Parts: sequence; C-alpha cells; structure tokens
Amino acid sequence: MASPIATAALASVQEPIKDELDAVYRELARVIQADFPSIADVNAHLLRIRGKMFRPTLVLLSAQVTGHVTERHVRIGAAVELIHLATLIHDDAVDHSVLRRGQPTVNALFSHQTAVIMGDFLYSRAIIQLVDLDDLRPLRVMSRVTNEMTVGEMREIQAHDALDFSEDDYDQLIDAKTGKQVLFQGAHSEWILDTVFSQKGTFVVSVSRDRSTKLTEVATQRFIDNVTSITPGALKGGLMAVDRHPDK
Repeated sequence: MASPIATAALASVQEPIKDELDAVYRELARVIQADFPSIADVNAHLLRIRGKMFRPTLVLLSAQVTGHVTERHVRIGAAVELIHLATLIHDDAVDHSVLRRGQPTVNALFSHQTAVIMGDFLYSRAIIQLVDLDDLRPLRVMSRVTNEMTVGEMREIQAHDALDFSEDDYDQLIDAKTGKQVLFQGAHSEWILDTVFSQKGTFVVSVSRDRSTKLTEVATQRFIDNVTSITPGALKGGLMAVDRHPDK
C-alpha cells in the first residue's frame, strides 16, 4: 500500500490533469462495457476499486509537454490502464492473492477461471482500443511490452530456489515483469534518426528525433543506459563522435 506522503505527492502531480484523468476513467468504463452479465459484474467490481491511474498520468503529462491533451491521448491512457489491470488480474490469479488495493481480488471474489478470462478480456479490449486509433506506433510498443511481461511471469514461476537465483537473474525478471526495457526501447525506436555499432560491435548506439541517445547490448538486446546520462557531452558531435565498428 502506498504511503500517505507518496499518495499526496501523486495527487499534486495529477492536479493539473484531473479533468483529463476523469475522462480516462469514463473511457475505461465505456471500453469494457459488456452485455454479458458475468463480465459486467466483474467490470463493476474493477471500476469500484479505481487505482492510482499512474500510467495514464504519465501519458497525459507527456501530452501536455508536447502541446495539449486530445481525445487520442485519453484513449491511449485508457488502453494503457486496461493492460495494467489485465496484468494485475493475471498476477493475482498466478499468486492466488485474495486482496488487491484492500479489496477482494477477482479470483477470490469470483473464481480463478474468471480471473484468467477477464484478464484476457481486458487485454483484448485494450488492443481493440489501440487498433481503432489507426496508428501502429502505440500498438507496436504495447504489444511488445505485454509479450515481455508474460515472459517475466514465466521467469518468476520458474524461480523456485531463491538461493540459486542470481542478481542478474533477478534484474532480468524485474525488467521483464515491468516491460521496462521494451517500453523504453520501443518508444525510442519510433523516433530513431540513426544508429551505429560500437568499435568492437558489442553495442548499438541510437539517436532519436528528440536527440536522446541509447546504448543497447547486441548479444542480449538489453537496454543499458542513456548514453548522455553516463557520459555527459560524449556525443556533442553527434553520431560522428562515436568510435564506430569499421564494418558495421
């Protein structure tokens, strides 16, 4: 459960987009509406336990930075929150959890089977929402993120022996479960201007339209860091400043 300080801090961050977040919530309710009674009952339960809406908050604040929030941003925010809800329902089912946000989980209140199916329902509704935007970019990123998160769940299931679980294994598990690397790389990749290999060919350096620069390990395809954050000024001359591989 979030601390009172963290909750207050989030509330202050969300204050400028309060109306837009309410619009996301209404869009959520619209998107998951279903005539089938069993699905409607679960949806009503989920809407009663409205979460922090942290992910739509990031979407809306990012939109504000680039200009103003539009209906498209609201719909993307709803889709992102739907995918988040789907992962929570599946996670609770896998862990046999009985409480979420102080309320009964779907698997505890209804059944394990219902939880699995409802997670699939919410995810499919989110994908339909993204498809309806007629823009492949958010669909491409979010589909890859959810695939990586599924791999993360499998990693966790197979992590039986904590003593045999290395720090690197744990880092890969967390990255996969949150979809962090794929999300960062995917968002960055949509705006790539150019890429080069490092001198030994072990890393790829990519520069996006916003001039952010990423370092990715070739062998594992793992996002390492923002180059500019670990080597300030290193790319002052752009990609020509990179000591690149002679054949790549």
